[in-house]
Parts: sequence; structure tokens; C-alpha cells
Amino acid sequence: MFKLIKYELQGRSKYYIAALIGMFFMFFYINMRLTSKDFTVSLAFSFLAIYLVYIVLVISGIILYAKDVFGNSGYLIFTIPKRGETILGAKLIVAIAEFLIFIFTVVLLSYLNLSINYPVEIVNNFILEYKNTLIPASTLITLFFIFLILLSYFSITLAKTIFYSNKYAIWISLMLMWLIYFIINKLITLISKLFPYSIHIGTGSIIAKAVNTNSNITMYLTPLELNIAALTFETFTLFILFIATSYLIDSKMNL
Repeated sequence: MFKLIKYELQGRSKYYIAALIGMFFMFFYINMRLTSKDFTVSLAFSFLAIYLVYIVLVISGIILYAKDVFGNSGYLIFTIPKRGETILGAKLIVAIAEFLIFIFTVVLLSYLNLSINYPVEIVNNFILEYKNTLIPASTLITLFFIFLILLSYFSITLAKTIFYSNKYAIWISLMLMWLIYFIINKLITLISKLFPYSIHIGTGSIIAKAVNTNSNITMYLTPLELNIAALTFETFTLFILFIATSYLIDSKMNL
């Protein structure tokens, strides 16, 4: 697996360097142009920048895997004498590493940008005041990223398994991804209503909601209050997606 990870990282090294340089220049330009004296406005911009980088990372992860599956490199990668879980695990680890590197970079640049334009005490006080929300929220965002990546890998692999031709496979894989996400989202909503018990992150206490609570996937729950059954189901779903995708890579995918 480590050789596969090394191969993946080496193949994307130029992309990493160019993206990181671009991010540094973007934040430098923004810092030079920043005129707002409202800390809330600047903070909102920082969260917007993190959100945009998050979206780009999800799209990039999907595109890179799709290129391997539908491109010429797929035959070389997926026919090596390695099991499907090893290949998939390497790709997933690389995607998570990319996510952590770029999100950490944009968070660090946002912190530096705010610290330059406002007193450091204001920035640090905000972090300390909301740390009980920011830490769980960051964990959930990372888990949701892994979920989206695994869901896209499964959908792309399934499309390549069903259709030998690549002509409409990409569009079909996107439709499969949306359909599966929709079904999982509905199941989580139903589970949250059937088992309305949540854990409050700040206190660690378990609380119950009314049966008619309109719960949703964890992405939309407040970070301080997580439905236990929904979170358990989502974790189980991650394992199912990984196992199913590995099986398709091993036995069923058309190359």
C-alpha cells in the first residue's frame, strides 16, 4: 500500500505545489486589499474561503479517481497484483491527506490574515469561546468529506462495472451518486425520528427529542448535538461503501 501511496503522491506533486502557491498569493492579495474593519465580515470571508476549498477538494478527488477508472491509466492501476481494498485504501488515504494539507493551509492563512488586520486577542478569544463547537464541527466535516469521496468512488466503480463504454459512464456515475446520497439521507432522517436520542458534545449527556423531530444527515445537525443512531448508521455506511467498492474493483469492474 505504501508504494501505491508514494506513486499517487509523486504523480500529484506538481499539482500540490501549484495549488499551495496559488493559495498563498490569493491570501496575500486579499490581505493587501482588505478594507473592512468589521471582524465579523472578515471572519465570514474566512469561512467562505474554507468552504470553497472544501468544495474544490471534493470535486478534485472525484475527478482524479474518475480519470483513473475511465482513462488509460486505469488498466495499469487496477490490474496490478494488489487486492481491491489495498488500491482503494491507498487512494482514500491520499485523498484524506490532500484534504488535511489544504484545509490546514487555508485555516492557517485565514488565521494569519485575521491576526494581521485585527488584534490577536480578538482572534484567539473567538477560537477559545467557540472551541467546543469548532472541534466537533471540524471532525464532522472531515467525516463528511470521507463519506462523499467513498460514495463517489463507489458510484464511479459501479458505473464502470455496469457499462463497458465510457461514453455516458461519467454522467451515470454522477446520477448514481446523487441517488444513493438521496436514499441514505432519507434513511438517516427516518432513523433519527425512530431513535430520537442525541449526545450533547459540550456536556457528554444524552438527551431525547420529540418523535416528530425533523432530523437530517449529520452534515445538517448542529455540531453540539448529534443523533446517536444516525451517527452510528453513517459510520456503518462508510464501511459498506468501502467493502462494496473493493469487491467491485477486485471482481466486477470492466477495464
